[in-house]
Formats: sequence, structure tokens, C-alpha cells
Amino acid sequence: MNLESYLDKLFNGSPKEYTVRRGNVAYLDASPLKKPFDMPAGQRFLALVFVVAAAIIGFIFINNTIIASARSAELDAKSLEENIARTQSITTVPNMVSLATLSDEEIWSQFEGQGYRLYDVSERSGSSNMAFYKLPEDVTTEQADSLFKEGFNKASASSVAKVLNGAWYFSSDRNGWTSMVVRYADFTTGDVQKAIQSAIEHEGFSSDSITNSGVDDSGNTFTAGTAEADGVGCTWRVSALPLDDMYSTRGLPDNATYVGIRVTLNE
Repeated sequence: MNLESYLDKLFNGSPKEYTVRRGNVAYLDASPLKKPFDMPAGQRFLALVFVVAAAIIGFIFINNTIIASARSAELDAKSLEENIARTQSITTVPNMVSLATLSDEEIWSQFEGQGYRLYDVSERSGSSNMAFYKLPEDVTTEQADSLFKEGFNKASASSVAKVLNGAWYFSSDRNGWTSMVVRYADFTTGDVQKAIQSAIEHEGFSSDSITNSGVDDSGNTFTAGTAEADGVGCTWRVSALPLDDMYSTRGLPDNATYVGIRVTLNE
């Protein structure tokens, strides 16, 4: 083997790769490059299977995430709109002055006699006094119990609106005095001052009886006044704040309010 052949084999592999020589220059064989590049039928079929599988997986992923999420949001928004359009809580809020001289047993019996579905939370209030929710007609005590245990802040806006709209919370305090309060969500007036005025008109409080109004130390806007309950003097106070200050449930209307009506006997 001459030196040229030895070096050629050492650095460039088998001499068979060089089939064309012109003088002392050897050229690579280009014939493999002229072969057709078509994929064999078996490999084409396998590639098609992978493409179809990838397309199916992609469709399932998009349907189960993006599309499903959008569909769920749309349904929740529609459900929220329907729940807000239901009969408002204030339509069944009791006249507080008429209850001021009644016992807890008489008050409970009166509401039961009106066919209200009552959800007792006296034990949860941490007090021996009476505390309960009057629920909307289409909400069961089991549904309310589940939502209260889960917490409003973790529930959907539509679920919270279904329970709050049409409901109100009532509690009494008889520790040395008699004071009663009813609280409810207002989804229609759209303004704290308007919500207070609506409650004053519903309770029949005279504008002449107003003694004070403003914003208290807790940030509640309020109006207060005096009245008479079965010959006994009493004071009333209507306060309100934005609903999202009370419940931080995402999706509830920004202009919804939370209203409280309190009556205290002058004893």
C-alpha cells in the first residue's frame, strides 16, 4: 500500500467511498444523493397514526380546558343573572318595630306560621339569643348548611346570590336590653344611600323621626331615628355597606349592598 492510499484510508475511511478520481484528486461518490427520498409506506402509515393521535389529544385538551372553562363561565354568568332577578329579600323583611315587644318564641312561631323556611344558627352565633336565616323558597336547609360550612368566599357568585337574594338574617339580643336586627343583601338599588332609603320606606319610618345620619367608625353609612313599639319608646338604625365589603366572593355585582335594620327598646 503506497503512502497516498494509507493516508486516504486512515483519515477518510474505506477507499470505496471515492470512485471518481481526476489526477491526484479523489471525489466522493454522489450516487446515494440521487436516490429517491420518499418515505416507505410502512413509515408513512406510522407517521399518520402519530399525527392523528396528536390531533385527538390536542382536541381533548382544548375541549376539557379552554372550551370547558369558557362554557362553565358562561353558564355561571347566566345562572348569576337569573338568581339576581329573583324576588328580592326586602319584600319579606319583617316590620321590626312590630316585633320589638315579642319574645323569641313568639317571633319564631310567627315566621313559621307565614310558611318561611328557617335555618337556625343560634349555636353558631356564640350566644344564647335567637339567630336564624330566613331562606329563599327554592333553597333547602341542606343547601344553605353546605354553603355556610364551605364559606361564601370559596363559593361561586351564582351560588352565593341564590342563597342571599330572597334571604335575610335575624337575631335578637336580650342581655340587659332588647335589641333586634335583620340583615339582607340588596341587589337592585345599586347605591348605599338608596338602599338605606329603600329600607326606611319599607319599615315605615318617618323622615321626621330621623335624629342622626352619617358614617360610623366601622365605615357603615347609617341613618337613625326614634319610634314607638306598643307604647314603648325605641330607637331604630338603618345601615349599609357595599356587599363586597361583607363577602369577597368574586363575580358578585359591584353595586350590590348589605343592609342592616336594628330596633332597640328604650328600657
